[in-house]
Amino acid sequence: MIKLFIAIFTTSILLSGCSRYVLYLQNSNSTKLELKKEEGKNQYCKSVDNLNIYHNSDYSISEFKKILAKTKGLNFREKVILYIIYQIQVRNDATDWVSRTQLHFKFNDTMVSQDFQSGDFPLISALMKISNRKELKKLIKRSNYLFPKKLKVQQNLNFYLENNKSIFKSNKRLKEKFFRIEKPLQKGESFTRDNLSLPKLLNITNPKGYIFPLKTQDREVGFCNFDSALYDNGIFLIDGIDYQENIFGLFDQESYFLMVTKKQIKNDLKQSKKSHYFQGVPSNSLSPFCVYSNNNNKLITVGFNSRDPGQVLYQLFNYKIYDAKTPAELAQYLNFPRHQFLTKPSRLLFESKKGTAKQLDYFLSFNFPVYHIENLGGVNAILERDGKVNFIDDNRVESVQSCQLK
Repeated sequence: MIKLFIAIFTTSILLSGCSRYVLYLQNSNSTKLELKKEEGKNQYCKSVDNLNIYHNSDYSISEFKKILAKTKGLNFREKVILYIIYQIQVRNDATDWVSRTQLHFKFNDTMVSQDFQSGDFPLISALMKISNRKELKKLIKRSNYLFPKKLKVQQNLNFYLENNKSIFKSNKRLKEKFFRIEKPLQKGESFTRDNLSLPKLLNITNPKGYIFPLKTQDREVGFCNFDSALYDNGIFLIDGIDYQENIFGLFDQESYFLMVTKKQIKNDLKQSKKSHYFQGVPSNSLSPFCVYSNNNNKLITVGFNSRDPGQVLYQLFNYKIYDAKTPAELAQYLNFPRHQFLTKPSRLLFESKKGTAKQLDYFLSFNFPVYHIENLGGVNAILERDGKVNFIDDNRVESVQSCQLK
């Protein structure tokens, strides 16, 4: 597995500055953490009376609420599957049967925290952990008449269309669906969806998922799906590949669902039997997460929106985020100023406006440039304590929780 990481991602170069940074990572758990008060928007809901819908687009919240209003008797798992189907329709640039899929799910006795990347259809492999093919086909069939025929274009889909508009010239079907008068559909404009169906040839794998323990000096506190020891040895999981990413979730008082999907779209947009709209393949990019357990309590941290989100999760481990006992404390940890080491050339990105002058001076002592960045990455957290579920999102990224809307 380590060889695979090294083959896919950029490794560090052994400079004296890099070595000092590695020592900083190893010793940062002894650094006094100056937690800040919550800033900006509320990152969690004090209470969730009904279903909390999470996404980076308010269109998801409003459209999916209307869809659920047409249904009766669905349990939490069925709502989750319906929400995934909805995301395949509105964010097929990132969410598709072929997408690399990170799944966190708890409902009744079913609990899953895993990154799915192998096989032809990683998203279907993830769905098979919480459902079965019969139920999935039934809900897909139901969605085809339940969903509105026209769906709104979200901002991230518009970004993809704008950035890749030249390649749509060769695909009449997609051009007619997502373009008007030679221009990509803008945020808020509508497109007519196609009915969804399961791919017929299902090469479904049942991956166990790699886990790597997280240990302090005296105990094991949890695990991640990446080897944090790589950072201790100066090997950084820096991503240089372009991919589309989508993160979304559903939560109630006792159950949770959070999913990250990543897809590499092919420039050849010919019709594919594997993909819904945009032909693609699973992203090779790591979707990192860490799970901490203490008695019956659980904390899950999920990294995204960064060239090396695992590096940020590793910093939070060293800052002892697993000691957080309330959503308010978790929000403070997530608000702590972040930094990220990059290679080729060696440099450090630092949220200097959120940090202190002492921190900046320390980073400037390394033998590589330090650059200011306004916001670095995204980290979401799920806290399950005494049977109660809280979801904490990151105020660095645009996002919406339905429980925060009036």
